[in-house]
Amino acid sequence: MARQSSSSQTPKRRSSGGGGGYLFVIILIAGLACTFVFAGDKVRSMLGIAKKPSDEGAEPTAPVAVEGSGAQKVDHQGDMPPSGVTTVKKEAPKPTAPVAKPIEQGPTFKDQAKAEKILAEAEKAYAAFQWQDAKSAAAKLRGLDAKKDILARASDISTGATEIENLFKGLDDRDELTRNYDTDPSLVQIGEGKGAMFVVPVVDDSKPPTIVDQDPLNYIRQKNQAGSKIWALIKGNKDFMLGQLPDTLGDLALVDQKSVRSEKLSEFNAKVATLRNSTRANDALAWYDGAKYAYRNRLDDHVTKMLDRALDLDPDLVKTVREDKAAKLYANMVFHLQNNNRKQADTFITIIRRKFADTDQGKQAQLCYDGKTGELVALAMQEDQRRKDETQRRMQARIEKAKNAGDLEKVAAIEKEQPVEETEEVVISGSPDEAAAEKEFNEGYALYAKANDMPPVAGRNVFYKDAAKHFEKAVAMYRKLVEKNPSDTNLQNKMVRASQLKFGSHKNQTAF
Repeated sequence: MARQSSSSQTPKRRSSGGGGGYLFVIILIAGLACTFVFAGDKVRSMLGIAKKPSDEGAEPTAPVAVEGSGAQKVDHQGDMPPSGVTTVKKEAPKPTAPVAKPIEQGPTFKDQAKAEKILAEAEKAYAAFQWQDAKSAAAKLRGLDAKKDILARASDISTGATEIENLFKGLDDRDELTRNYDTDPSLVQIGEGKGAMFVVPVVDDSKPPTIVDQDPLNYIRQKNQAGSKIWALIKGNKDFMLGQLPDTLGDLALVDQKSVRSEKLSEFNAKVATLRNSTRANDALAWYDGAKYAYRNRLDDHVTKMLDRALDLDPDLVKTVREDKAAKLYANMVFHLQNNNRKQADTFITIIRRKFADTDQGKQAQLCYDGKTGELVALAMQEDQRRKDETQRRMQARIEKAKNAGDLEKVAAIEKEQPVEETEEVVISGSPDEAAAEKEFNEGYALYAKANDMPPVAGRNVFYKDAAKHFEKAVAMYRKLVEKNPSDTNLQNKMVRASQLKFGSHKNQTAF
């Protein structure tokens, strides 16, 4: 029985015929060989094979060394172009000229000359207190192509003119922004030497007085020759008082106001220099005093500079000045109450009621006058904290204003400003008695009384300064006594009076 083959075995392939296939292959190879022998170059070209060189050159006897340790041998045969391919040398691209960037056109300030001329007009009106003209001129600079400092100053004038105009209206008071008569162009000297009189002739005895501003010398002579009464503001020890001139007059002469102005200007410049280097350099009220001094003495080209600085330090200057004025009146009222001079005290409380009843100091003055000590102490504490808060608020408002204007230098300057020097509280050791407090109060009161009778001269400040030291000690002593006896209204009243006179001693020290 025949055995079947396994499925894993490959069956044998049977031949399809004889050896004719091998013969064909041999003939083909032989033909190709002949072609390469007799027409090799053409075939190589057709097949893309490089042409055999006619001179093979000398056979190398040694391999070429390659420099460099570990360098790899590189075969560049593949980088050569095939035979028969024409290569064209590519020229390097010509460098192109750089494209010029467009020049950014900055501000040309084409309106600078015009702006400077307009600003000069605004400054002139501003210094002459012509507020509407100053604002109108400043408004003309809006939209002009001028330097930043010119436009910023125009903005300051526009704002300042409004604020200072309101300031003049709000402080239209005999002791505030008024003119001194000793710098009045109509000031006349009668006689010579120590007995000379200085007068400003007025039309009559009406109030406010109307000054004779046209040829005052001839006015006095004609009135005197006619035997008529001559009304005038006559200079006294502290101020000019309304009165009548005597029938017999000496030589008359106009006071040389040019010399007076020169003298006042010299004093003013010295005081400003002192202020800049003092602890009150950042005190708006001190700069306001400078403005008052300049205005009263007709140094008009310096007034707005002083007020600009004051307003910069305190945008609420009118409010601050009114509080300060009320505080001084309050201190004077206390001074006369302490002296049992009720009539004089009534004069001051009347002024406070009429002009400053809405102020914190005015309200305290009324409570003091009415003897409501408990309410007064509570209100005084509230007002003290409010004043500190407002000081901080004003500082922040100034910083924000400078930031909005892009003036970073001013921001830094404000942040570095030293606060206005405040009186350090006197520390009392031990347990003071009422007699010691009374002694300090009385000594301060005596010095305060001397200063109160003096005109605004440098010597007066010395008395006020010394008085303040005694009142500070008295306040510290009374405060300790009140802490021990909180229900003793008599001690509270003494503490309040000492505190207010201490306050008045500081406030009455003038920078100008």
